[in-house]
Amino acid sequence: MISIDCYLELYKGLRVEEAFQSDGYEIESSRENYVVISRKERWLHRLTNRETASERLASELRLITGIGLKVARRLRGSGYHNLSALLKHPRYSGRARSVQDIFSSVAWEDLVSRTAKRLGRSNPLYSLCASLVSEEDLLGIDIETLGLSAWRDSIFLIGVTSVCGDKTLTKQFFAKSLEGEREIIREFLEWSASKRGFVTFNGGNFDIPFITKRGHALLRAEPSSFTLLKRMSEIPNFDVLSLSRGSWNGLLQNHRLKTLEASLLGFEREDDIQSSQVPEYYLTYLASGNAGPLIPVVRHNLTDIISTFGILALIQQSALP
Repeated sequence: MISIDCYLELYKGLRVEEAFQSDGYEIESSRENYVVISRKERWLHRLTNRETASERLASELRLITGIGLKVARRLRGSGYHNLSALLKHPRYSGRARSVQDIFSSVAWEDLVSRTAKRLGRSNPLYSLCASLVSEEDLLGIDIETLGLSAWRDSIFLIGVTSVCGDKTLTKQFFAKSLEGEREIIREFLEWSASKRGFVTFNGGNFDIPFITKRGHALLRAEPSSFTLLKRMSEIPNFDVLSLSRGSWNGLLQNHRLKTLEASLLGFEREDDIQSSQVPEYYLTYLASGNAGPLIPVVRHNLTDIISTFGILALIQQSALP
């Protein structure tokens, strides 16, 4: 791994924007306290197509209230293999029609909610719900902070990724100073307002509540931001950490992101810093004014988000027959 001193020497004298550009980033916008950078990457792991995902979910009889594993097994043995077949069942026809109506309507959030309630958010079948909306409606999120306490520690980097055809587009909202935290949260909220689903790695326990708490603390005087923060907590989240445990529990050494990358995506990071080192690198930048230590931080954040999307695609594959 390249030492922090090497980064300090390599990028000596460069402004933050210049350092990012030299590493292949485009500058979307730059202000006194923050900068937004972007990067496109080739996308190798496409999510399951809508038709396949819908067909698989429609064959899951447990989506119907009152049907568990044993009843579902018995119904399949009697020839009821999907919701359409259950429309002719003397007992479950009405409930089957209610669920089928959700499939045929535009109430995607209702289907996600039912799947989570009936099967659980760690069930790999839950991941297929992500394919029932446009890829552009999904947003991968990963944040970098100065610690683990949302009440005490600042967010200085919010990375987001969306899939556009055969490429991923990643935007990273970076605070050039601690005063920039407010701006990057506001920018992130406005940019993500149109998204319908989040893809994260442990984001339900960390990233999303962290952004929400910091946003409430810093943007309390802005009603529009409060509205976006409330909506953020309501958006379905496909948490790859939880889903990986539901898919490969007991089959992997652990479910850390780097383990999943090596075991499932087939690659190991080079010159990557540990998550525990991220605060040190940012604080070194603040103290020295040298942008060098930021380079491995934004690379680390970028890899985290893109890998999370790739693992979600493989989890979906594991849910198919």
